[in-house]
Amino acid sequence: MDLFDKNNQWKFTKIAEQRKNRAALEGEDALIAEMMSWHPEFDEFWPLEEFSAQPREIGGTKVNPFVHTALHVIIEQQIVQKRPLAIGEVFQKMIAQGMDRHKVSHQIGTIYSKQYFNSFRLGQPFDEYSYIFEVQSLVGPPEGPEDL
Repeated sequence: MDLFDKNNQWKFTKIAEQRKNRAALEGEDALIAEMMSWHPEFDEFWPLEEFSAQPREIGGTKVNPFVHTALHVIIEQQIVQKRPLAIGEVFQKMIAQGMDRHKVSHQIGTIYSKQYFNSFRLGQPFDEYSYIFEVQSLVGPPEGPEDL
């Protein structure tokens, strides 16, 4: 599933409303709600529905609340599903080094978004090898081809 599509903008709006009403959520919806809780500064934008996907000035930085939250969801899914496996391994190493989960998600998400949106703009498939290689560089060079 492509979390960046228009249908998911509406889905995020509905989940934000359910989260606000403290509704019980399951599966991917619960994950999306959890990622929304990492950024309460976005809460005022979710009721704007599709306009929540507009870049906003928040804390002196331009941020697209929808894309930002979707990136958190993607990274968490990669970790849980172990696809690609190396992402979860790097994530665990960074957490073991005492790094904050949210900050690690941002570091990996920054790399993912650069790879994803470059591929999208060029009309090319996502380069998973480059993504893994760059994420692994967060904890040092890979030890061998089996680490990729």
